[in-house]
Amino acid sequence: MKKFYSIKALCVTMLLMICGFSAQAQLENSVYLNAGVPTQQFNDKLSYDLISGVASPLLGKDNVGKGATLGLGLGYRCTYRFDIGYGEVSPFVNVDFVWNQIKGNYRDSLSVASARIPKYFNVPIMLGINYSYQLTDIIKVFGEFGVGSDLLFITAEGWKDNSAKPFCKYDTKTALCWQIGGGAYFGSHVSASLHYYGLGKHSITYDKKSHFANMTLEEIEQLTAGLGTGYEFNKPELRSIGTLMLRIGFHF
Repeated sequence: MKKFYSIKALCVTMLLMICGFSAQAQLENSVYLNAGVPTQQFNDKLSYDLISGVASPLLGKDNVGKGATLGLGLGYRCTYRFDIGYGEVSPFVNVDFVWNQIKGNYRDSLSVASARIPKYFNVPIMLGINYSYQLTDIIKVFGEFGVGSDLLFITAEGWKDNSAKPFCKYDTKTALCWQIGGGAYFGSHVSASLHYYGLGKHSITYDKKSHFANMTLEEIEQLTAGLGTGYEFNKPELRSIGTLMLRIGFHF
């Protein structure tokens, strides 16, 4: 539910921002094609194929959120442009959708075992400021910065309908994110730019629907707690996620 509260808060802020703009502002809508190289822990090597000591070909909480491939996605932006005499200042609201798979060896091993393969989806929603300057008749350069919230979704992995084999479903929490970038408009309707997205530190835990070799998540938590070692099977894992993003924009 926290993810949806974050979306509502950003939408309300966007609405207030739009209502406060003066009549001379020019509205611009944009759509983007995105391609991103994962960075930080999102690009870390997958280190082993054990779920906290339980033999399994699955990634598990300790590895999931790592080993991402090149990300692909789409974006949408609403911008108000203000001419300030020395270029334009443009407040914007932006939402992106970026999809990543896990790297080849693990993906192949899960496919051979007929297991569900986890995929990563990031949905950063940001408010920001863009500054642009008309360099030539057809080229306008720009730089920008934005902040907001990133929603991370990780699809399930394993065997849902076979209780003798593990099935991992993940819960994640929304994280503060930011981006900085720059590029150029070519004419009025096309742009190309490079951005760094710091998508924040996401907390990852197992969902209650997960099960491990004939044991539910609740049963494993009770067993490990009963050992008195202080070990927490479902202790949250923090994963730092970033991406270096190439964006091709179409403006209208």
